[in-house]
Amino acid sequence: FDITLGKFRSSLGPSIYSNLSLSNTIPSFNQFRINYNFKDKVSFTFIFGDLHSNIIDSSYIYEDEVFKDKYSILNRRIYNHRIDFKVNNNFRLGLYEQIISMANNSGSLSYLNPFQFFWSEQHQNNDLDNLQIGFDFDYFYKKNRFYGGLLIDEWAPYDTFNKESHN
Repeated sequence: FDITLGKFRSSLGPSIYSNLSLSNTIPSFNQFRINYNFKDKVSFTFIFGDLHSNIIDSSYIYEDEVFKDKYSILNRRIYNHRIDFKVNNNFRLGLYEQIISMANNSGSLSYLNPFQFFWSEQHQNNDLDNLQIGFDFDYFYKKNRFYGGLLIDEWAPYDTFNKESHN
């Protein structure tokens, strides 16, 4: 079990450079990180941190003039929880949820609960925050390593097979 607080790079998933949720190629950011490893079979990680985007808030643009004040840049906050299962020495499976919200938005305090399902919390509160759900895996065979993943961004299961929602 470890708790880390500071500004550093985070990497989650099977590959250092090609993760879908957080990779080691992103800039360092202020974060609070909890990691719990149970007998090298199950690992749980929770990250809460601040992201800086350099994206200009369009509500501060007036007739092609950008107001240069402290509110003109959209800063974000990230909440990520992840669980990894080491099925055997050759196979690992990881599942995660991630919310990226506006830093100045009060949002839901439930996102600070590492065991809260973000998908249900976001839909219950009608949040407009960016929700991502995914899984990834590692498989070792002899001297080869196979890994992959799937990232689902803003999935609405009730519209998945609705013909009207496919544009």
